[in-house]
Amino acid sequence: MVNGFQKLIYKLSCVAPICVILAIALCTQGFHILVCIPLGFCGLVGCAYAIVFIKLCEKKLPTLNITIVSISQKDSEVFAYLATYLIPLIGVFWEEYLGVWILVAAGVIVLGIRTGDLGFCPILLLAGYHCYKVDLSTGTDCILISRKREVRNNKQIKQAIRISNTLMLTQTGGKANV
Repeated sequence: MVNGFQKLIYKLSCVAPICVILAIALCTQGFHILVCIPLGFCGLVGCAYAIVFIKLCEKKLPTLNITIVSISQKDSEVFAYLATYLIPLIGVFWEEYLGVWILVAAGVIVLGIRTGDLGFCPILLLAGYHCYKVDLSTGTDCILISRKREVRNNKQIKQAIRISNTLMLTQTGGKANV
């Protein structure tokens, strides 16, 4: 499993696109470029980190044998999260409410960081990963990240890499069984 600092950085990378969109919104509103460029750059670095994080987990974390009781694809539910990325853009259309939209974006960022466990980062969709909700034979349910499309049979996945209590990655690398 990953440590607390790595979890925090991963959570920040999940909300990093809000920084990019907010930088665009602020730039269109005439904010100083020295505010917009660092904000946008931080957002882009955060987006890249989400992919690097998963790649590092694939290489460094041990694989575990798992037994999946049920599995369902959840990519479509991730699109609701994508809507939060667009909240700051609303400020472009309603200049007089830009401060409110900045506060809403900040609230989304704080809520994203304060959530108890890790979830699927929508940026990973762009990198070709998919999100599944799985119920394990141990009685726990978690999110499974996989490059495989349309995993419908619970017997298709026998090993996974445990990132946190609620987040796993299908075995595509990892250390030997530990």
